[in-house]
Amino acid sequence: MAYWLNLYFLVLTSVLTINSQIQIPQNFIPFGVDQGDRTLARPIDTISSSIPIKIRFPYFNEKYDIIHIYSSGLILFGNRTYVLPHISPGPFPLKDFICVAPYWADTDQTVDPTSDIFYREIDDTSMLRTITEMVKTGFPTLVSHTMLWAYVVTWYKVPPGHGWSTPRNTFQAIITTNGIYSFTIFTYHKLEWSAGAWGGYPQVGFNAGDQQNYYTIEKSFSANIQSIVNDSNIGVRGQFIFHTTGDIGNVECNTIDGLLVSPYRGLTFGGYDFRLYGICFNETSYIVEIDNHIVDACQISLMYIVCTMPMLYDGPTLLIKLYNSNRTLIASTEFIVEIPPDNSVIQSMLLENNKFDGNIININDEDTLILNFKKNSLTLKQRFDIILYYYYAKFDNNNELSNISSTQIELGNNVNLSAIGNFAVNLTSALSLVRVAELKDVSEFISLAFHTLGTEIWRLTLSLVLDRKKLTESTEDCKRWHSEQANPEGYIEQIPTCFCRVPSTGRDPFPNPLPGGTFQIDSGCDFHKDLDKTCAYHQGARGCYRGQQKQRGPGAQCCYDSNGRWINNPKNGGGTLDVQAPTGSLLQILKHHRVDVAPFYWCCKGGGQASELCQLYFEKRPAGKCENEILPIPAGGNGDPHFLTLDGTNYTFNGYGEYVLLNIENILEVQVRLAPIASDELENQATSIVAFVIKNKNYARVQFELFQSLKLVEIRVNNRLIESSIFQTSHNNDDNDDTLSQMLWMMGKTVKFDNDNVAITQLNLTIFKIQYSNQINFIIDIRKQYDFLNIITILSQTLKEKCKGLLGNIDKDQTNDLMFSNGTILTSADINDEHIIFKFGESWRTTSDMSLFYYIANDNHGKHQNLKYRPIFKSELFQKYQNSARLTVARQTCEVLSSTQQKEQCIYDILITNDTTMLELHQDFHTSVDDWKEYAELVEQELKPGSARLSSHFSLITFMLIITQQLLTRLLKSVSSI
Repeated sequence: MAYWLNLYFLVLTSVLTINSQIQIPQNFIPFGVDQGDRTLARPIDTISSSIPIKIRFPYFNEKYDIIHIYSSGLILFGNRTYVLPHISPGPFPLKDFICVAPYWADTDQTVDPTSDIFYREIDDTSMLRTITEMVKTGFPTLVSHTMLWAYVVTWYKVPPGHGWSTPRNTFQAIITTNGIYSFTIFTYHKLEWSAGAWGGYPQVGFNAGDQQNYYTIEKSFSANIQSIVNDSNIGVRGQFIFHTTGDIGNVECNTIDGLLVSPYRGLTFGGYDFRLYGICFNETSYIVEIDNHIVDACQISLMYIVCTMPMLYDGPTLLIKLYNSNRTLIASTEFIVEIPPDNSVIQSMLLENNKFDGNIININDEDTLILNFKKNSLTLKQRFDIILYYYYAKFDNNNELSNISSTQIELGNNVNLSAIGNFAVNLTSALSLVRVAELKDVSEFISLAFHTLGTEIWRLTLSLVLDRKKLTESTEDCKRWHSEQANPEGYIEQIPTCFCRVPSTGRDPFPNPLPGGTFQIDSGCDFHKDLDKTCAYHQGARGCYRGQQKQRGPGAQCCYDSNGRWINNPKNGGGTLDVQAPTGSLLQILKHHRVDVAPFYWCCKGGGQASELCQLYFEKRPAGKCENEILPIPAGGNGDPHFLTLDGTNYTFNGYGEYVLLNIENILEVQVRLAPIASDELENQATSIVAFVIKNKNYARVQFELFQSLKLVEIRVNNRLIESSIFQTSHNNDDNDDTLSQMLWMMGKTVKFDNDNVAITQLNLTIFKIQYSNQINFIIDIRKQYDFLNIITILSQTLKEKCKGLLGNIDKDQTNDLMFSNGTILTSADINDEHIIFKFGESWRTTSDMSLFYYIANDNHGKHQNLKYRPIFKSELFQKYQNSARLTVARQTCEVLSSTQQKEQCIYDILITNDTTMLELHQDFHTSVDDWKEYAELVEQELKPGSARLSSHFSLITFMLIITQQLLTRLLKSVSSI
């Protein structure tokens, strides 16, 4: 007895010592007693008792809230009794055996003092964010939101079966979910043994128990299994990550989509990793090419190729081409190139002397760039890497590009900007090894990027163009240029036509987007900015828009006064034709500078816009032309839910399922999902819009889906989940201070697809705009609780008499608005009958064959349908609460709305939810609609013959610096605004 007590004391003492001295291996989640871990009992073949977990973990089409841990390398799912052998009885699949197997092998800790099996549940934000970053490495397009829960089990220095032994194994398994998708992570540090005393080699993989969803790593059941410490399926040595929600195909290398890239968009500066996947990479050598670059030093495995993106100069869409070693093309996939956005908001928060006239950045006589940083919470708390990106472009006498090259230089790491005060960069010294000696006819693009450490949400990028041409006023150069220029009418026919009038309400005087098209606000003349900090090159204007019809070539610049009227004379602040628009790629920026900006300096730099010499420039770079078209009254759905048709009819329809919101044959279909909303009384049955999908011609399909319990929205484009770093969410900004948060929201974000024919703009946390180049636009407003979604449609009048669905038709005839899917039209007598309206709405229910929605694992069309559902109608609800305090509060709350119908809809929603904040959703919807109504009436009054044909291109403008060798003082200018 004394012997066993002494042994137990020895083991316990040793374990306690070990726990306090654990060295956490690389890529492991911290573990041990000091992390709050529990330890598994030591007897051989120990299976833990049932462990309840805080969520229902999704695992291959089922959900589990109980797990077990087995000492021989398994995590088991379900509240069932498992009788387990020492070793795996055979390769998966195994029926009714539900597990993940990081290393199923014969293990025995019975009398071993140096090993332990640790386990714990994880729900703290910091650790979950770390796990999220791990999962992103393998599945960046699925991890749009932070993991909400995880469970980690660590086998630490475990010996083989029966007795102490020198060889030891250390590995870790994590199961985790973001509430939508689940993942399993295996990480290996040391695997010094494979077979225990019972013989047989380990199995690594997972098994769902249904004999359909299972996976076994190829090296299982062999002595070679120990070498997986050097392998990976995600490019991280010794780590494997699997998507285990519902489709086993996600762990195979071949997919139905063929070659894919993640991320599928990125800045032109490169320097970030991208992953090719979707096909099997069976060869040992491949050639990866993008933008005429052969990408070197790629990591190759069976399931992926990981490379570092080189510096790019073309765009906005490039092909990544994959060749074998014989230079035979195997596959290709598209990559979207982004140029630096307008960072004026960041500049104002980081830099002193933030004025449009260029006092932010000065370059002195010694060719030194000087930045003066503020001392505030942002520069004090954040740390930055500072990188200089350099592009060299040489042009011939016809301004055609003859050569281009690029490089990047690291100037600082982990820098506290507040501590350094003035930051000086001598360009001559910094670029001495890469600049060419002959600088004639050379343009240089320099971007100084300040990357925030610890987050990819934003960066400060100051972009400069240095031109080795003479950029001062020159009568000789101006007249020579003027004589060589073609008639601008040829270019005018190639660019979008400006609107003669844009909205000018106090709430949003210059909207983004413009009605019926894809113009974007010009950051060089932006109404959001104070007038003394913008429109320097368009004095007299209050705001401008840019747009173009092709990726390369000419573009329009449309400028407006404070009343929203188009300015047709450039000398009064009007826009000017761009022969080479500065949008879409860095190459276009350089061309724009060479072809459009340099002549402006020759002709207008000294005498200003009113000088005779400057009129020569405006003669060849006119403002273009403007036209208007009759604008439709916006339509849409809001609340729970109330619909406004294209001709202005209001009605309420509370279906439960998926329905056709709008259909235009061979052009457009929009489907919405209606689902029950929470109410404090069971009989108060009503629904809200919780998802929609848009299929517009052959453009990218766009889908929004709310997940109320997770407080998030999933956005998909062509079924691909938008990466979490693209848009701001309530989850990816938790650690940022108020200053950084404010800055992020002021910046906004526009994401482009389909060669700029589709764009999604996030205006704040819950408001988005979706724009298409064929004059179809949407405004999306999500309630902050993520339980209601408003959708507003803005269509072109060219679609008159072609529309059907819940939003009716455009023909200014409300009597035919509500048409059943079979063509039957509701009579005016039926329009106020709630039961008939319900039947009308139900006629637009979709079938599974009709559905456009993408369904995540274990989801389908049928799970969102309830054909027996019946809501409580308005008359019933108002009768129920007559003379009640609840009705009085609802009426008082909704009194601020303008029409009786708006008030009744608002009252209905508050009675259903018992939530007075529903008023905000109604106010936002009706304010947007009323603003557009007012604008449409104004345009109709001023209508000119013809209709506008707006551009399909979006302008993302950079801030640039024009530098000449002759200038002693060089100031920052927004040449994109010229």
